[in-house]
Amino acid sequence: MTPSDAPHDGMLSNCALYLLGALDPATESTFERHLAGCTECRRECERLGPAASAVAGLDSTDLSSPLPVDDATSGDSNVAGPAPDPEAR
Repeated sequence: MTPSDAPHDGMLSNCALYLLGALDPATESTFERHLAGCTECRRECERLGPAASAVAGLDSTDLSSPLPVDDATSGDSNVAGPAPDPEAR
């Protein structure tokens, strides 16, 4: 088995960490060797690249204030609320 043939299990989950520079040196080296021979992981890194760049550009002040809350969703800004009833006019 060559270094680029490192077991694929777990390698995809290293893509974001790699792009953020969050892997330890040994894991980073192993991942880079794997990446050289794995099209799937290269595609995943390309897909995650823009998001990783955006996150890397944030500083602690960007992360310290909460997101605004929409009162219409009872404080849960991840919920869109009920769909409008097309029959109710």
